[in-house]
Amino acid sequence: MTDMQDDISLMTYEQKVTRLDEILTRLDNSATPIDKLAEDVKIGARLIKELDTKLKQVETEVRDAFKELDEKDNPLQEK
Repeated sequence: MTDMQDDISLMTYEQKVTRLDEILTRLDNSATPIDKLAEDVKIGARLIKELDTKLKQVETEVRDAFKELDEKDNPLQEK
């Protein structure tokens, strides 16, 4: 499983979304062999966690950027 974990950590956000979509499609269509089911669920959970972390990171960065712009537009504004 560590090889897959390493592979996941090297993926872009878009690649992770695509991989998760593939797993969900297989699960939804009952196309995952029973021997691979637990592995797919674990990988899917890891992907969801990493995607969520990235979204929160980007949200914070965007919020900080807008806050910085607001402060530049109105330097006398209370902080």
